[in-house]
Amino acid sequence: MGDYVIIESRDPLECASVESNFELAKDLSQNGDAVTLYLVQNGVLATRGSRFQKQLDALSGSGVQIVADTYSLQMRGIKEDQLISGTKASHLDLIVDALSESKKVIWN
Repeated sequence: MGDYVIIESRDPLECASVESNFELAKDLSQNGDAVTLYLVQNGVLATRGSRFQKQLDALSGSGVQIVADTYSLQMRGIKEDQLISGTKASHLDLIVDALSESKKVIWN
């Protein structure tokens, strides 16, 4: 089993391939891998109550840990209490830790 961190930096409303990365995260998790979906830059826009809430709920329900970068949230005026359920905020050190722990990191 693998340990993956998928970093998504694109706005899901502007880039159709973001949804493919959501599916990748779900598939990896359903195969028994530990998966963290780390949303950074415009990727954090998916964490607001939007049309992507059902997809993120499904990801969370399948065991994917969904994390939004605190700095990216702050720069876009999104408060932590506005995040959809199942999403938590964290600093970029989560990525640094993942790299130092030899986790498989996929950046999109």
